[in-house]
Amino acid sequence: EIVVSEQLLHYLSRVLRLAVGDPLELVDGTGRRCLGLLARVTRRQAAIVVEAELEPEPLPARKLQLVYGLSRGRRTEWVLQKATELGVDRIGPVEMARSVARPKAAAVTRRHERLVRIVQEACRQCGRAYLPEVLPAAPLAEALDGLPAAAGLVLWEAASPDDSLRQRLAGLHEPPGIALLVGPEGGFADAEIAAAEQH
Repeated sequence: EIVVSEQLLHYLSRVLRLAVGDPLELVDGTGRRCLGLLARVTRRQAAIVVEAELEPEPLPARKLQLVYGLSRGRRTEWVLQKATELGVDRIGPVEMARSVARPKAAAVTRRHERLVRIVQEACRQCGRAYLPEVLPAAPLAEALDGLPAAAGLVLWEAASPDDSLRQRLAGLHEPPGIALLVGPEGGFADAEIAAAEQH
């Protein structure tokens, strides 16, 4: 039996509007999946009885990482939500020269916790069994140094029109992963493109 409260209780009872006896699928963020039944619901908590374990979701053949320049307002949250739904495995928000959003030191931890919650909710929404890793916001140089072995692709507005993402992806020979680097709304500074190319 699994007991849930607060945010998950609200999701089960108010968003999904499940009633006692309704079936649901449980995931743990590491690929494990189970079938369960909602056993009881009170104001403060709900209990789910696990009925059967399902085949785990297979690991993706290639890891995909998004290195994303922080944007203003809720745009970063929207990007993380969609990246999760599309199957990105690791998300690294980065502070860039032209980033409008510049979180204050005191708010960085709270902001990171909020982004992790958004990714969890997106996993729930699309039924994804693997929870992507959300890295704390960092300067670009630090994010580049922390990239695992991967083919790096920079999505740059000033790139040659002949240099398409489709051609680049077709030219890759089975790398262990792909890292996509996307700038903020102001685009990349020349020094950032140079750093990415050097990396």
